[in-house]
Amino acid sequence: MFYIIYFFLLISIRPSFAQVTSEESLQAATILGKWLSQSTSHYDFLSATPVATLRSGDHFFVVGAANIQMASEYGYSYRKVPRNDSVTQAYQTLGVDTSGLAPTFDVSRYHLNLGFANKHDFNFSYLNSSTGITGWGLGYKIVLQQDGRFFYSFRTQYSESTLDAFFQTKVLANDFSMAVHFQLFGFFAGLRHSMGWVNFESSTPALKIPEITYFSDLSEIEYFYGVVISTTLNSRTTIQINQLGSDQTLTGKLSFHFDSLIPTYNNWFKDPRAIRR
Repeated sequence: MFYIIYFFLLISIRPSFAQVTSEESLQAATILGKWLSQSTSHYDFLSATPVATLRSGDHFFVVGAANIQMASEYGYSYRKVPRNDSVTQAYQTLGVDTSGLAPTFDVSRYHLNLGFANKHDFNFSYLNSSTGITGWGLGYKIVLQQDGRFFYSFRTQYSESTLDAFFQTKVLANDFSMAVHFQLFGFFAGLRHSMGWVNFESSTPALKIPEITYFSDLSEIEYFYGVVISTTLNSRTTIQINQLGSDQTLTGKLSFHFDSLIPTYNNWFKDPRAIRR
């Protein structure tokens, strides 16, 4: 049984849970709620550059010019989320034997990104985890300014995730990022602020915890940075590191680019060195 499900089963049946005060249980649930909601919230894992600009617009293919008005990208990302000391302590407060808990849990996402006019990106993702967590997210990004190879962008994102009969989360996040983009790769960095709502479910009415609402303070600002590599003319790989306090999470994303919603062109995997100014 995966450890998240294990946690909820234990707080429903262990007599020792009654020894924990309501204040302690609420504090522990808040720590777990923030960790679960932030770990499963929506990310597009893109740099500050829009999809269309990275794959068309100023960067034409050797044969013909790419469509500069719209571009789309389909992708898959994978990350492992570590369990830190505060989360471990929260589990122990709620009566869970943490010696048998896994140190991480995986988060897999399927992505769709749409770029318009080389300035706007709309993105959607669906989460499906082996732990039983499912979820989805929506996001919008606008390029605030382009200065040569440098891009500055603002993003807003909303997401929900759930583990049936155990918890539900809703998260609204905003981030600001900058990137420098070259022909075959780009570097980016940014910061992200989030607020969320978490509901825990229990088969025991006495253990029903009120909805948890949080608004991240300055110490809970999340930082991220990474690199985007053009592996072929129609594919790219993104490596992103997220930093929240002393905790780090590494994510890898593989994505494929098309100039329209439906792939209509052949020779997808051309040599990326064919990209030129």
